[in-house]
Amino acid sequence: MTRGSRGKQFYCVDTETGQRSSLSTRDRDAANQIVLAKNQALRQPSLNLQIAKAYLSGSDSGVATRTWQEALETLVQSKADSTKVRWVWATKEQALDSIRTRPIIETQAIHLLAVLRAGSISTNVHLRKLHNDCLDMGWLPWPFLPKRQWPAIKFKEKRAITLEEHLQIVAREPNSELRSFYQLLWETGGSQSDVATLTAEGIDWTSLFAKGPGVAAVP
Repeated sequence: MTRGSRGKQFYCVDTETGQRSSLSTRDRDAANQIVLAKNQALRQPSLNLQIAKAYLSGSDSGVATRTWQEALETLVQSKADSTKVRWVWATKEQALDSIRTRPIIETQAIHLLAVLRAGSISTNVHLRKLHNDCLDMGWLPWPFLPKRQWPAIKFKEKRAITLEEHLQIVAREPNSELRSFYQLLWETGGSQSDVATLTAEGIDWTSLFAKGPGVAAVP
């Protein structure tokens, strides 16, 4: 705390930035109280976090260090088949990079909103599910972003590609295996992840042979 030469008002100085701001008072006691209040306001969030860690660590020893990346990996391991494949791809979204190594307990709403702004619709869907999964696991002491504060999910209109678009994709693809894969997608109407994980057991061979060559029945 310093006192200016003009008007003799007191100022407080930020010890980190060196920035000075007026306390709008000439009374030393009042100035001391204002500075004390400012310091308490800065220390309180850190104190609250330490108290929360102390309480939660009694039932969860990993609460202080568990990161969002660890939560993502746990979530992926709980999935199976095509759902697991989709989540593996979801974990690679660049928008999540800003929170991957951040401990979950040290996250604030502003961090999640930054991810949502940097991402897409799929980011909104996956981050929302991840957040709720962490709540269910007891890894979050409370919702960091209330349900009504999540941006609404607005999907774009979807359509299938045309035959002309399909032929253009196949013609541009130099890899023969990928060309065959795209042609299989076109013939079956399946999604990339579903067809990629398709096995012989997933085909209704009875219906296939009953309908004749060139017709596949995929459940």
